[in-house]
Amino acid sequence: MGRPATSVRRGDSFSNQGDGPTSQRAGGTAPVRDQPWRSREDWAQGRVESSGRFWIVVFSWAFALVWSLISSPILFLLPKEIGRGHRIAAIGLLFPAAGLLLIWQATRRTLLWRKFGVSTLQLRGTPIVPGARLLGAIRARLMPQPAEGYRLRLTCVHRTVSGSGKNRSTHESIVWREERTMARPLSSDDPGRTEIPVSFTIPADAKETTLDDPDDRILWVLEADAAIPGFDYNAEFELPVFAAGAAPVPAAATASDDDPMRDYEAPEEPFRPESDRGIRVGPSAGGGMEFVLGPFRNPGSSFGIFIFLAIWSGVLAFLIRMHAPLLFPIVWGGFELLLLYFALDVTFGTTRLVIEAGEARLTRGVLGLGPVKTFRCADLKDVRLTIGMQSGDRNGIPYYTLALIDRSDGSYSAGRYIRDKREAEWLAAEMKRRFAAAA
Repeated sequence: MGRPATSVRRGDSFSNQGDGPTSQRAGGTAPVRDQPWRSREDWAQGRVESSGRFWIVVFSWAFALVWSLISSPILFLLPKEIGRGHRIAAIGLLFPAAGLLLIWQATRRTLLWRKFGVSTLQLRGTPIVPGARLLGAIRARLMPQPAEGYRLRLTCVHRTVSGSGKNRSTHESIVWREERTMARPLSSDDPGRTEIPVSFTIPADAKETTLDDPDDRILWVLEADAAIPGFDYNAEFELPVFAAGAAPVPAAATASDDDPMRDYEAPEEPFRPESDRGIRVGPSAGGGMEFVLGPFRNPGSSFGIFIFLAIWSGVLAFLIRMHAPLLFPIVWGGFELLLLYFALDVTFGTTRLVIEAGEARLTRGVLGLGPVKTFRCADLKDVRLTIGMQSGDRNGIPYYTLALIDRSDGSYSAGRYIRDKREAEWLAAEMKRRFAAAA
């Protein structure tokens, strides 16, 4: 038999061959509610346009200018307050400083728009079905070829919007993420365009894209980065991941060892457990195995949290000094205690798991101090990987948590704030292997 329809030969340009085996053609008669990916013109045509459109540039400038105009009076009022001895009022400079940052971001978006324009992700199949493979090529105005290759990041995001009017706020939680680096592009007949190969396996239990409720959505976002002279290339694509209404996926399209893009991927160094000095895995005193996740494993995150805590403390001191109504210092102080606990847990939190003689002893606390939880290895059925914390929004960094699952589906944390997903996966696999051997 020949290669499946999703294959790409070395040197071939990646072109769309219609909707592929996972959907019907855009000209079909099925209603949009049965095939929701047809609700967007580009999805229905088997492509996705990048989100960096001109209206985002316009909005960025409008928001930056309005913020700067609103915060500019602070520059005239602060000198008087500081002259009266209220030096803590200098915290107000953060607002005009934020305005300068917004202006810089708007300028950067403008220059990026002029340099790269709109990129297009050409999909091999529409929709992208959970359990199958995402295959495609990003067509970008991107020259020359970056020395470090093209970094691709596929993220499933749960976005919620709360409040109303001026009090609306948006929160984006990372549900799942995978990353990959492509060393070279596909060949292209267009000398002004680069075609970046794209290949990811979508988990079989993945959440589908949702469109019904704009305030509560599941999004799948593909981000592409490349370091080139001047401004680096960056583009985001919102993907149609749907199972409902899609045609059955052939077995060949789900086989993880049949990746037509493997030849284009940059070689990845094998994971070495000893590379993280904050995590130690080795023999225990009783002849079993010991897993220790020590403190100070994420200095960057700890530094950021303590900086934020210092600013929060400064505002609390300002409220007290200005004799604000008692409710404000109480509420602000309560949140400060929560922030302090979080900062101590991220910075000094430790986990020790000992597996020996058919038992597992789990200790979580600060600097090794904390209660001990004992399990029978035979009662533990799984070690799961979840995202317990993240910095930023959809483009932020997820930190993974190892959870021990017993036969009654009880969950116990066996390690938090693990930044490297490969490391977290290795730890989970080692723990499961030790549990199975000791049961």
